[in-house]
Amino acid sequence: MIDLERDTALLHVTNAYPTTVDVLLQSSDCYKCRLVPVASLSNGGTADVITDTVYPANIAVVEQNTSLSLCSLSYHFGEYGHYVLNIPPHETSPCEISVTQDPADTYLAIWVACGVYAVLVLLFNVFLWVRRRPWFTKLTCWQNDVEDNETQRGRQSQDIEMRSNSTPESEQGLTEKKARERLRSLDTFRGLCITVMLFVNFGGGGYWIFQHPTWNGLTIADTVFPWGMRKRTSTRRVVFRVITRSAKLFLVGFFLNAGHGRNDLGTVRVPGVLQRLSIAYLVSGFIECFVGKERKSSDERSRLTNPTLQKIHNALRDIVDNWAAWLLHLLILVIHLIITFLLPVPGCPTGYLGPGGPLLGDGVEYLNCTGGAAGYIDRLILGSHMYQTPTVRVFYKTKVAFDPEGILGSLTTIFNCFLGLQAGKILVYYKEHSSRIIRWGLWAVLMGLLATLLCKGTQNDGWIPVNKNLWSLSYVLALCSMAYLLLALCYLLVDVKKWWSGWPFYCCGMNSILLYAGQNILYDYFPFFWRGVPLTHPHLLTMDLVGTTLWVIIAVYLHHIKFYVKI
Repeated sequence: MIDLERDTALLHVTNAYPTTVDVLLQSSDCYKCRLVPVASLSNGGTADVITDTVYPANIAVVEQNTSLSLCSLSYHFGEYGHYVLNIPPHETSPCEISVTQDPADTYLAIWVACGVYAVLVLLFNVFLWVRRRPWFTKLTCWQNDVEDNETQRGRQSQDIEMRSNSTPESEQGLTEKKARERLRSLDTFRGLCITVMLFVNFGGGGYWIFQHPTWNGLTIADTVFPWGMRKRTSTRRVVFRVITRSAKLFLVGFFLNAGHGRNDLGTVRVPGVLQRLSIAYLVSGFIECFVGKERKSSDERSRLTNPTLQKIHNALRDIVDNWAAWLLHLLILVIHLIITFLLPVPGCPTGYLGPGGPLLGDGVEYLNCTGGAAGYIDRLILGSHMYQTPTVRVFYKTKVAFDPEGILGSLTTIFNCFLGLQAGKILVYYKEHSSRIIRWGLWAVLMGLLATLLCKGTQNDGWIPVNKNLWSLSYVLALCSMAYLLLALCYLLVDVKKWWSGWPFYCCGMNSILLYAGQNILYDYFPFFWRGVPLTHPHLLTMDLVGTTLWVIIAVYLHHIKFYVKI
């Protein structure tokens, strides 16, 4: 009896063909890869093959001596299932796969987890409702620490009013402005992103939808990179703050890279998520500081003589008033595209965007071409100080190093940061709820359409496929499209309709850097992680959800004691 691991199935092959045949197999996720021999069977022979169940498998049976194709098919096996492939005695007969043991329901654990969290949310809301009843307050003096949005804002207003007699007028105005401008939806948006990021970093239960794709494509794991949204425009006085914050982000990211015994100075990885974010923040911040335009009041803004032009300008003033910043960021995109498609890479086709490896082409043509220009630049500059075991190695059998947070991708990350800044400018330029939501929605549609156009609506056959490893332009546009949409939804639910207070995610959003760093440091410590359990989806999902939930509870507690870590 063969013990199957997670995401595998058993294929029993029987050969009724008169001569020896070869069985070749390859995952469909390995795009344009040659099929690999997995079994060789003489007449009447049998073989057991363990196959992957995450993606459909491409199978071919060929006569060994003549390479005559006897049959080929694609089949999506189920986890822990047992199957039989019968090779017929004649090449004109089709190969058939039958099920001898039903596969497990791989995603049942996810549905159970969703049900458990739904019940917990329901019970918590019932508990809050009971605590707000007058008869309950008479029985206990326990103060409610988790208030809804209206109650909390009411207390902020009372606090401002109580301090008005003892606070200087200028300080009072600043306090009122801070209370008025703090949008809970922004922290909720940020908190949702960091919570999903924590779950993904824990392992996402081992499910492929919470893992990064092998190369091209998009999963939930690819949608949670920090978005560089800032609400106010910058001035020259904040240049020092931009520099220091960028330096802090880079150093924290490098410190996390060097943790858990990875502190060999000869091989320590330099790139990383926070390092890339720091570079994007630095460049985008500098551009905003020196060419960004402060928003003027309606009386100070220049008036156009043509009413139609004035109307158009008012509708697009968040873009028109910042044309120089747009021009510079678009120039950065052009530089990225020129390097990507025109830089000669030794031994590789110019403009290559694929994963490379020995399974493509003739086995040599793309052998050391992983990532094209992006990978070449990183290997040339970073050497051993980059990611050595990329996800692409599993299916494509690549040998060279490749870093998904490499140098060239920083250029498109800068544009990603700028689009986040654009979302913040909408808050500054437009005060009506409807104007903000409509503009975020329009940006989401526009970014989504452009991303679809560039990738031609396909995973692998577009001009610029959606690729998080390369941080391709289509990936950035798709990512920002979803970010605009989520931001608009959070704003509508939390700050406009007040149907949801944003709890507990706004607590996570107010301490996002602490949660990210803490999880990276303590990810393999109990109770966030434990050993001695089967590595099945239900067990891994339970462990990863417990770890993520604990960090959310920590964030709620830190918010309760008003402890925040800012960089």
